[in-house]
Amino acid sequence: MVGNRVLLNERGIVIAPAAHADALALEQRGTTVFFAACEAELVGLVGVADTVRPDAAAALATLRELGIKRLLQTGDSQRVAVNLTRFRGHLRDLAGQEPSRKGGHDGQDATTVS
Repeated sequence: MVGNRVLLNERGIVIAPAAHADALALEQRGTTVFFAACEAELVGLVGVADTVRPDAAAALATLRELGIKRLLQTGDSQRVAVNLTRFRGHLRDLAGQEPSRKGGHDGQDATTVS
């Protein structure tokens, strides 16, 4: 089984302190961490990182100049979201979003840029 902390906790799989520390270190570098378990035992971590497109900063600067608020909605952890907002220049982020919950916030329209 591969999943996040929540899934492993729901299944009663213990994440050892050393594995937890490794996962936090990866997340602080902007990596999304997946936990791999076999027969109810944690066997490894997998880190996946998004890459920032070279034109992302210019696109966000244009939006900012037009007075358009920028918001990062991600299913990643708060630590990963903060790392991405620092690089991409978003005003704020909403981390841990399930796909069905992504969309407009505060009564505002939203669009996706990938």
